[in-house]
Amino acid sequence: MIHKIKKFLDTTTIVYSLIFLCALFGSTFFFIDIMAGNFGSLLGFSFFTIMGIAAFYQAYINIRDEIEGPQLLEGKIEYSWKSHGIFSMGKSSYFKINNQIFLISNHLMKDITKENTLQIRYMPYTKTILSIEILH
Repeated sequence: MIHKIKKFLDTTTIVYSLIFLCALFGSTFFFIDIMAGNFGSLLGFSFFTIMGIAAFYQAYINIRDEIEGPQLLEGKIEYSWKSHGIFSMGKSSYFKINNQIFLISNHLMKDITKENTLQIRYMPYTKTILSIEILH
């Protein structure tokens, strides 16, 4: 299971890095166009700059996760909710444990209640839960 998640993070880091490089190229192109006097390129420059910053941040936190490695935490669920993300193709589920918010895949949520004390293994920067063990 951990090997699958590690492979996913490697792929995710590569994808976000490539998106960042493409956005950097686009921003540079539109910036040069603006410097040449075409102020209609401000929209393209703004779009590619925002996408580049977002992709850089995502690549950065995935790299930091790989450097730090998985962490352990024990606690009870303070709050849980589901949300539709902007780019997600379905619902995302979240847990708040010990004042930290974690993203959890739906297949890990089975038979977990707020009364259970959990030990979770998670990635520290993306806050993705890798595994859950119910202690009591």
